[in-house]
Amino acid sequence: MKAILTGVLLSTFILSAAAAIPHDLPLSPSFHELSKESQRQVTCLAENIYFEAASESVNGKLAVAFVTINRVLSYKFPSTICNVVHQKQNGVCQFSWLCDPSALKQRAAIKQTSLYREIVDFSIIVLLYHELIDDVTKGATYFHSIRVNPRWRLYKTAQIGNHVFYRQGKDRYEVSTSRRIHIH
Repeated sequence: MKAILTGVLLSTFILSAAAAIPHDLPLSPSFHELSKESQRQVTCLAENIYFEAASESVNGKLAVAFVTINRVLSYKFPSTICNVVHQKQNGVCQFSWLCDPSALKQRAAIKQTSLYREIVDFSIIVLLYHELIDDVTKGATYFHSIRVNPRWRLYKTAQIGNHVFYRQGKDRYEVSTSRRIHIH
């Protein structure tokens, strides 16, 4: 059963976190303790959260993380965080920041900010313990800004901050039981 956050986690960023994160998670490894491949996957998730939801609440950041994770766990999308984040469909980026030249120019600079470092720690926790954390998107694999209306024929699962979240069907999650996310 998934617990409610009542205790202390790794940083003030996470302390302000969503009720979806259990309070009794073991301490997570630091970024530098992870394997090179795990560091790459964490970096992809952290950049995605940063560029899609840096100004959002922790729930907003968690929601973007879960859309990315739900895609990895779905047979309809690539099987790694980085491949999901960098996926293009008909030449269109699935995450808008990757097609924004100004965001791409900022990639090196953001890594020096405390917010980005906190998002990296947050990403490690979410990737390691996503099965124990309540999915605030209720299985969403798509989202968009509230500033646009793409008229998708998808089931709306949530609105969190400045984003609206969707999945394919009202009663069906798209998660494959054979796919797993491995961070070590």
